[in-house]
Amino acid sequence: MELIGGIFAVGPCVWIPVNRILVLSDLHLGFEESLVRQGVLIPKSHWKDLMFLLGEVLKRTEPQTIVVNGDIKNEFGTITRQEWDDISHLIDFLRLHCKEIIFVKGNHDTILKPIAEKKGLKIVKEFVVGKSLILHGNTVPESVSKDVKNIIVGHAHSAIRLRQGVRTELFKCFLVGTWKKKNLVVIPSMNPLLEGSDVLQDRNISPFLSKSSVEECNVFVVDGVDVLRFGKLKELVE
Repeated sequence: MELIGGIFAVGPCVWIPVNRILVLSDLHLGFEESLVRQGVLIPKSHWKDLMFLLGEVLKRTEPQTIVVNGDIKNEFGTITRQEWDDISHLIDFLRLHCKEIIFVKGNHDTILKPIAEKKGLKIVKEFVVGKSLILHGNTVPESVSKDVKNIIVGHAHSAIRLRQGVRTELFKCFLVGTWKKKNLVVIPSMNPLLEGSDVLQDRNISPFLSKSSVEECNVFVVDGVDVLRFGKLKELVE
């Protein structure tokens, strides 16, 4: 599904075919461990579900470069054994499917450097490819090059609750709008356990979007690897 010119959605990921770049965001590896500590029961198949989804996306795209756009880990002030193991396994898996992996730092990635260095990877604040700027999105940049036409961010965990009869279900979604006259693409979380924040209820999900600008965003709903366009958010408000 094309989000804007030359930028596509495949599952909860952004695909830029001209550069063969796949962007995924907000994995929050280790999140399930924090839920278990809180006494929350989670499916034992969580990791397999994540790897299956990622594998299906990789089959459809065959990228040369994979950009992990922030919050690859969940804990703020430490890196747990579960996070270390999961991130190591993820990197090994991704390396089977691409030539280059780039980590864009997120606000949860304060202690990511040791494992990145061990795996021979660099962490960057932002990444520019062609006319697109990729950054996590927890803060807005002080300045953006005039050559940049598209800004791709995560952080928001965007989702939307849809109703059919008496049944409602929360779906991950992309938001496509504008920020300072540039195209803006908000990516949902890659983690199946993180359903996300309902944009119909919470308009303050991103520092890149005001209440009025988020209502003008086009919504693209994720259903597995498929993505469906649902129109502007303001048209979906009950």
